[in-house]
Parts: sequence; structure tokens; C-alpha cells
Amino acid sequence: EIKNNGTFNAGDGRVIFNPSSSTGQTVSGTIAFNNVEVNNVSQMTFSGTSTINGTILLTNDGKITSHPTYGSNATMKIKGAYNISTNRYLWGATGNNVPPNIVIDSGTVTAQQATNLVKTLTINQGATLDLSASCITLKSTFQGITNNGTTTLGGVTLESGTTWNIGSDITLSNLKIPSGATVNAGSSIINFTYNTTGNCNASGKIIELVGTGTFNAQNST
Repeated sequence: EIKNNGTFNAGDGRVIFNPSSSTGQTVSGTIAFNNVEVNNVSQMTFSGTSTINGTILLTNDGKITSHPTYGSNATMKIKGAYNISTNRYLWGATGNNVPPNIVIDSGTVTAQQATNLVKTLTINQGATLDLSASCITLKSTFQGITNNGTTTLGGVTLESGTTWNIGSDITLSNLKIPSGATVNAGSSIINFTYNTTGNCNASGKIIELVGTGTFNAQNST
């Protein structure tokens, strides 16, 4: 446990939570972290005034039950096997409780929680991300998905003003593109596998274009 009633200067150092058994850990008070590792922590609780500006690593079944505020370029990196239902034990729901960059570094991560992609999502070689039962929203600040492993997404919805340049092969349930949003498929293979659980009220629509929403098939398959 870290309890700060004074001044805690984390600087560029790494703070590791690694208990001898899978127990809860708590951070209270106002603390700005740079790099954090959550290793084998069953319930990691950050105060609402905790901030992570660099990288947070979840490994060995480490989970977050109360989320910090993430800086504008913060990254969450996940290693290992995770099978999460609707509980938000990985990333938060909205706003600054969602890390702008998410990296699935190794292992298999399965989650059913709705997901906002703020900037980037990266799946490294050999890693698997299964969000097939999740609703995915690409925020207006979204930059892209790099899929070097295996990735399955549920229903994907772009915010108005978002452009998704699909740069690697991907599997998803369905796609909704509102006015002012654009998807450029490039030369990728896009596998639409409609999911009755993770279609996000698509009502059978594989690709839904609203208003000036644009889907450019280009050289894709």
C-alpha cells in the first residue's frame, strides 16, 4: 500500500506492486506515477487523484478494480492470460480512466467489456486479443490498430471525425460509420464474422453508413 499525505515524487522510476500472494493493493492520496507494474495483484485500487503518465504493465493476473487517471500519452501493456467478463479489471470505461494506448504484449486476453480506443491498439506477434463480445468505439483521437498477432473485435463504431486506416488483417463483427467518419480498407483482409452477442444493436447490418460516412474498399478483401 502507498498512502501519500505529503509529497511523493515518482520521477522516471518504476513502482512495482508484487505481493507474495495475490492480495489487494491500494494507492491513496495524490501521486503522479511514470511507470507502474501490477504483478499478481487481485485488486489494484488507485485513488481518483492518482495519475499514470508513462506505462502501466499488468502481468501474472494483476487486475485493476479502481482506475487512475491516464496522461495523454500513457500506455497500458498486458502480459499473460486474462479472461474478463463485464468487470472492468483491465481498462476503465470512459474519459481519462481509459489508457490512450493499449498493447497486448503476450498471452491471450479475452474481455467482454465495452472498449473506447483513444489512440492506438497494438497486438504483438504471438499474442491474442478476443473482444468479439464487446462494443468498440473508435474515438475522434484514434490513430490506428497494429495487429501482428490474432485479433477479433465485436461491433466497431467510429465517432464523427474519425478516420480508420486499416493497416493489417482483422476480424470484426460489424462496422458503423457515422457522418464525418471514414474507413480506408487499404489492402487488408477484413473478415466480418457477425456476432449475435457483440454486434452492438446492429440488427443484422454488417456495414452501416450514416449520412456522409464513407467506406473506401480500395484493394481490400
